[in-house]
Amino acid sequence: MTDFFVLPGTRVPLEGSDMPSYRPGDDGQIGLGSSPGGDGSVVQVVDAEWGRRAAVARGLAGELAAVADSLSQVNSGNHYGAVPEGQTMFDGVGAFIGLLNYNIRRHVSLLNDVAAQCVAANAELHSADSQGGEGLLQA
Repeated sequence: MTDFFVLPGTRVPLEGSDMPSYRPGDDGQIGLGSSPGGDGSVVQVVDAEWGRRAAVARGLAGELAAVADSLSQVNSGNHYGAVPEGQTMFDGVGAFIGLLNYNIRRHVSLLNDVAAQCVAANAELHSADSQGGEGLLQA
């Protein structure tokens, strides 16, 4: 089943979907993701939402990058002593910090990819909207 996300947490099923459309309740309120007629036929693309999602992903990537930079300063010298146990502890903590730093930087890269995908999705949806609207304007 394919759904278009209208607002975070809401879906409008496509026609022919096995999921029923969202309908207004008995109180006459229109649920999120519903068209005024309640038939689930309205799909709305909100440019600001895609921009916000991209900005959040970029912001989090920047914060994680700062954490990774700070983390590289931890365990800069052997403070555990020149005994074998101290060296073993220093090596173990260094390996752990290195692995943690690697994983944080990997997530920074993934978040930057998410931001780029949000921008691309917005452009693709905007283009599809424009192309779909051209036929309406010519009619």
